[in-house]
Amino acid sequence: MRPILCRIGPLAIPSYAAMVALALALSWPLTFLLAGQSPAYVTAAGIVGGHVGGIFGGRFLFEAVNPREGGRRFLTFDGGMMAVGGYLGGTLGAVALVRAVGGELGPFLGAAAPSMALGLALGRVGCVLKGCDFGRPLSSVSRLPGMRFPSWRHRYPELSIAGSPAYLEHLRLGLVTSSATHSARCHPVQVYWIAAALAIFAWLLLGPSSSRFAQFMLAYGGFSLLLEPLRGDRDRGEWARLSTTQWLAIPIVVTSGSVLLCG
Repeated sequence: MRPILCRIGPLAIPSYAAMVALALALSWPLTFLLAGQSPAYVTAAGIVGGHVGGIFGGRFLFEAVNPREGGRRFLTFDGGMMAVGGYLGGTLGAVALVRAVGGELGPFLGAAAPSMALGLALGRVGCVLKGCDFGRPLSSVSRLPGMRFPSWRHRYPELSIAGSPAYLEHLRLGLVTSSATHSARCHPVQVYWIAAALAIFAWLLLGPSSSRFAQFMLAYGGFSLLLEPLRGDRDRGEWARLSTTQWLAIPIVVTSGSVLLCG
């Protein structure tokens, strides 16, 4: 794992932030390419609205689920975001700006959907590098290929925490001792998500553009319902044995499925 991707002089570039930035950067050429003959100003407005709404939506939902007392910056890009909040906020932001400039909403959302899937894959790469959004511990007899996340107290002394989120959580739970160099073996749930997101990305590119957005939301909601039970982090929030993402995925699946069936 590599929480710091690289250093430029005294500046350390966090891996998660770099993956988010790469996803945002790639969304521009990909969305413009798939937008076809749509006016460039409409596509640009939709992308900007999606980015701004996505960042605020992802942060807002994370803060709502994980309230802490004062002193923490709202805008931070090294984690502390929830994907489902980002997608819902990004959709609202894109809808608002596309309509504000008088553009057609359907063609933009169809063009933007593959970028959303690619961004999901890159975001989970950032999670692997940082050790966040990790899976549940695997039993000692399980033969599944698990992942261990390190303590980085010696390698990255400039970081304010002494290890990956998975390592610190397992230390809190007593699954590892303070002398351990790695977390317990976990479900590689981030890798499951990367594979799912890349499959969704390919599926969207092969399908009709008119239904891409509904297809993405249906697939994202469906995989959320399947993969969330394998998560082992506490930041997701939970009620009645379902995580926040699962509760939001239910109406997402119902709505997007209804659109596809009736469309």
